Amino acid sequence: MEAGFARGLRLLRSRICAFGRESGEHGSVRRSWVVLVLVASAALLAVACASAAAPACAVRGTCDCEATDARPIRQPANAWSSLALAGAGAWAATRARRGPDTMLGVALAATGFAAFSYHATLSGWGARIDAAAIVVLAGVAAAHRWDDVVPFPYGAAGASLTAAGAVAIGAADLAAIALAVVAVAGHVRRRCSGDLRPALGAAAALAVGALLWWMGERGGPWCESGTWAQPHAAWHLAAAVGGLLAIAYVRSCEAAGGLYSAGRDAHDGGP
Repeated sequence: MEAGFARGLRLLRSRICAFGRESGEHGSVRRSWVVLVLVASAALLAVACASAAAPACAVRGTCDCEATDARPIRQPANAWSSLALAGAGAWAATRARRGPDTMLGVALAATGFAAFSYHATLSGWGARIDAAAIVVLAGVAAAHRWDDVVPFPYGAAGASLTAAGAVAIGAADLAAIALAVVAVAGHVRRRCSGDLRPALGAAAALAVGALLWWMGERGGPWCESGTWAQPHAAWHLAAAVGGLLAIAYVRSCEAAGGLYSAGRDAHDGGP
């Protein structure tokens, strides 16, 4: 098992290094600017996290239904289930064919680790990292769908800066929704001719998960705070399945030749 995990890490590292080479080969991409934006984003997010107060629901003990106490992992079911997202993202990243595909998987994995940090600590910084990771995922998806117009490294760096800024001003939800709309618009523009079944499965999984989340909120009909069967934990599992199916759908578009149909496909070697 350890050997397999080590092989997975080496493969992921090689994918990210390949992404770096692709970025450097594109003449219009200046790595120094990308690095500068990423550093600025990290600094802004660090400042936002350092000044964050504990969420009001943590003070009241009403965060996402599950009961909280002084345990090291304050919400075990919600925290451990978050790692399904991390596993799904890591699996997708290690099986990607292009750098942008790898980073999409990495962004999905990051949402899992960020959600774990939030539910494990119920802290202000955990809440802000969780929110930032969701914005980054939506932004990376948007950059992925528009990388024939804007080089992906610029788009991904812009997503990180947007996430940090949105968290700092308390507009993370709005930023995530806006970037998700941009991602969907970019995908529709490309006229994918791939297999629709993964897309329908992803939509169904996310819809079911969202319903469980909503019905299982504190005060909702499915909220039982003292049990491990938490609807919010089920949302994490459904989101992991939905994320994997969505990535499978994008890969089917690539296999069908529809991934780059709306614009140039030569800047990173095509599919």
